[in-house]
Amino acid sequence: MFKRIRESTDVRVWLDYLAHCPYATYSQTPEWYLIWKDYYRLSWVGVEFVCLSGERFFVPIFFKPYAKGLGKVAMLSLQGLGGAIGESSPDLITQYAMLKWLERRYSNVEGLVSPYPCLEETRLGRKGPYYTHVILLKENIDEQLKKRVRKKQKQSLRQANKAERIGVTVRPGTGRDWERYFTLYQLSQKRWGQTTQAYPLQTFKKIARCQADYPVMWVAEYEKKVVAGMLCFMHQKHACYWHGVAHHDYFYTGANTLLHHQIMALETISWYDLNASAGLDSVERFKESLGAVPLPLWKFTRHAFFFQNYQHFRA
Repeated sequence: MFKRIRESTDVRVWLDYLAHCPYATYSQTPEWYLIWKDYYRLSWVGVEFVCLSGERFFVPIFFKPYAKGLGKVAMLSLQGLGGAIGESSPDLITQYAMLKWLERRYSNVEGLVSPYPCLEETRLGRKGPYYTHVILLKENIDEQLKKRVRKKQKQSLRQANKAERIGVTVRPGTGRDWERYFTLYQLSQKRWGQTTQAYPLQTFKKIARCQADYPVMWVAEYEKKVVAGMLCFMHQKHACYWHGVAHHDYFYTGANTLLHHQIMALETISWYDLNASAGLDSVERFKESLGAVPLPLWKFTRHAFFFQNYQHFRA
C-alpha cells in the first residue's frame, strides 16, 4: 500500500501539499492550528504517505493533552474537518489504511475525517451519527435531490430579497466590528442556553488576526446598526460557516438569510459547508431552508485500553 511513510514538522511541506490540493478546507491549514494552539495547548506533526502508485498524501496531526499521566490525544481535526490532503483524492481503502497506521503509531487517535476527497462515495442527503450540512454550488448532484433542494430554497430567496428591499446591507467586517460581534454573541449565548461551547473574547481576537485570502467576518447592517454576523473560513473551493450571531429583535429583517446568500454568490466557492448544528433543531431547519443537505461524516476514534477505562471511570 505505502512505499514510504515519514513524519515532518516542516510547515513548508504542509503548505506545499495545501497549494496543490483541490479539496482542502481551512480547518486543515497551519493558520487554523495557530488559532487553537494556545486554547488547547497543542503541538503538531505531519505524516507524509507515499503510495506504491506514486500518489502522495499528508495528514496533519494535532497533539492535545488529555489528563495528567495519560499523555496526549492525536487529533485528526480541531473544531472542523481533518484527514489527508494531496494533489489527488485518496479512495476509502487508502484513507482507512492511513488511519490504521496512525492508530498503531499514536494509540489514542480521534477526529472527523473530511468527506470532500470522496464525495462520489458519500451518501449525500442521508444523516448518520455525525453529519454536517452542505450546499453544493457547482457540483453535480442527484436530480431528485436537486428538486428537493430548489423547493426549500424558494422561501429563503424571498427572505433574502425582502431584506435587500427594506435596506439590509452586507459587508466584510472590520476593526470595531469584532467588538460588536462579540456583544451579539453574548446575547445569542443567553438565547441558546448551554447547548453550545462558549468561546472567550481572546479566541475571537486571535481569529481577527489570522491570515486568510478572503474576509473571515461578514456583518449585516440595518438602519446603521450591525444586527447579524458570521465567521466564514474559505480555502480554495470550500467555504465553511463556522460561527454566526444575530440580534433577536431584528430576526424579521431576514438579515441572517441575506448573509448566507452573499456567500453563496461568491464565484470561487463550490462547496458551502454550514457545519453541525449543536443539536439545535431550529438551526438545522434554517440551514435546510437555504438548500443545504446532510453530508455524513466519518468520526475515527481509537483509544488504548487504559485510556478507554479512564474515560469510562470519568463518565
